[in-house]
Amino acid sequence: MTGPFPPSRTRPSSAAFGPRTGVREPVGLKIRQLPSERAALQRLGKPCFTSPGSRRAAGSGRLGPLRTARPRPLRRCGYTPPHLADGHRHPAARPRPQGRPPMRTATPRHYLMCRPTHFDVVYSINPWMDPGKPVDTELAVAQWEQLRAVYLGLGHRVDLIEPVEGLPDMVFAANGGTVIDGRALVARFRDAERIAEGPAYRDWLHHNGFADPVTASVVNEGEGDYLLVGDLLLAGTGFRSDPRSHAEAQEYFGRPVISLTLVDPNYYHLDTALSVLDDETIAYYPPAFSPGSQAVLRRLFPDALIATDADARAFGLNATSDGLNVVLPEGAVDLAEQLRSRGYLPVGLDLSELLKAGGSIKCCTLELRPAV
Repeated sequence: MTGPFPPSRTRPSSAAFGPRTGVREPVGLKIRQLPSERAALQRLGKPCFTSPGSRRAAGSGRLGPLRTARPRPLRRCGYTPPHLADGHRHPAARPRPQGRPPMRTATPRHYLMCRPTHFDVVYSINPWMDPGKPVDTELAVAQWEQLRAVYLGLGHRVDLIEPVEGLPDMVFAANGGTVIDGRALVARFRDAERIAEGPAYRDWLHHNGFADPVTASVVNEGEGDYLLVGDLLLAGTGFRSDPRSHAEAQEYFGRPVISLTLVDPNYYHLDTALSVLDDETIAYYPPAFSPGSQAVLRRLFPDALIATDADARAFGLNATSDGLNVVLPEGAVDLAEQLRSRGYLPVGLDLSELLKAGGSIKCCTLELRPAV
């Protein structure tokens, strides 16, 4: 015998261990029963038990039927059992204390960036670009270097692709492709001015651990229009990426793709109107989407952060997040306050020079997700 009860018996469920559940009890554990209680049971024709292990029907040598305890409404008398009190509920069923943000955890990321050595605005392919406005390339490089320094300070890995002269928008690395589970789908650009960026990013990926990168067969502008949220791949269309690219991406990555239609030309890529904060949470600007797409986002992400008009104009949604630290344009003050209230740590930066080409923090950042 290895314990206080014989091996052939099960653990008692008597009053000492909780309500009776009808399990077989060990022989030898005595229950005190007053004579008056025994007499009352005998008058009712009920068996009298002298021990938890003796459930024998009165007047016979057979075991009586198994009995189970019935729950009683104990709360009617103002008493709340300890196992039903808030402090004893399962965490998933326990209401979250009001005013206390959830705990967030940062996950190290692997990013690809391109120094804006040749940055300039010499053509216009979105409403933000005006070739007539002067551009300070040195300032753009300094602001970009600050972004890279923040990533390194947060513990992220940052790889660099060599900038190509004559490709001023190559700094916007997010548009170079989409990398999930170690597989790379390389961008195919809509505008002639950027088409040569695709092969440059494909060559880099091929020589840096992504053996067989595939170039999209139709217009697909990479993480500009493709954002991963948990297992879902949100895909934008309306101005750049061809809607047919959504089916191609789903087949290639084996992830469910959610098509979203953009309707405001100022927010021509998905990453200008929506930001992924963690595997379950996003922030977005509803007026940038069609009514149907807004309904989809409300259904999928009922707890999403909603950006104000001022946040959107500041390109505040063109941000990156590691699950805790959210790097975003410093002009998105309302969004930063919302992030703090939800337990995130906003890190504001000035990338105003790069905004002259319609890009900011996320545009400069391509995430390289390894194989699982």
